[in-house]
Amino acid sequence: MVIEDAGRADALVTDAAPGVDSGRGDAAILLDGGSTPDTGSTPDTGTGSDAGPAEVDVERICDHLERLAGCDGDVFDRDACRDQIACLDDQMRPDVIEPLAMCSADEACRGGSDDACLDPDTVGYTPSATARTFQEACLASDCDLGAREICDLLFLQDRLMERLTECFDATCDRVGGCLDAILSGSIGMCG
Repeated sequence: MVIEDAGRADALVTDAAPGVDSGRGDAAILLDGGSTPDTGSTPDTGTGSDAGPAEVDVERICDHLERLAGCDGDVFDRDACRDQIACLDDQMRPDVIEPLAMCSADEACRGGSDDACLDPDTVGYTPSATARTFQEACLASDCDLGAREICDLLFLQDRLMERLTECFDATCDRVGGCLDAILSGSIGMCG
């Protein structure tokens, strides 16, 4: 995932899977499209809690992303993937990371768009109340947020969702910079 320094919120995040240098797709997410695996973990309650019940299986996620790289024709670096997933585990809901990876790999291998992976129903999780509050504030904003894909970033941990929501208390000339600073300082640090 790459965080870009841009004036418009829709340009803040572009997709590139961990360990992969991918320039395709336009969704503001880590990964793109598919089904949710049966991980045997506790079902998501939609709480978005920073201490959720799910545990991230880094190797299995990197397996999905290696498949994505193969379909995209990109070079895959397993060590870089491990590092990025470990970093994202502290920024994203752990119960969502693997489904997003699987979704990305499936869509890339089908030649599809990763936009569907922004949809919680597609990925198979329930956004927390905090994430829904962010989305409502984002969609209600009169500020120029471009394509508004940023309003669908509902898979971050609640502490980040709260901070992102607070950005909409600022004037429009500051909202984009506020969103960028938070994303750059969290998921953007994951490489």
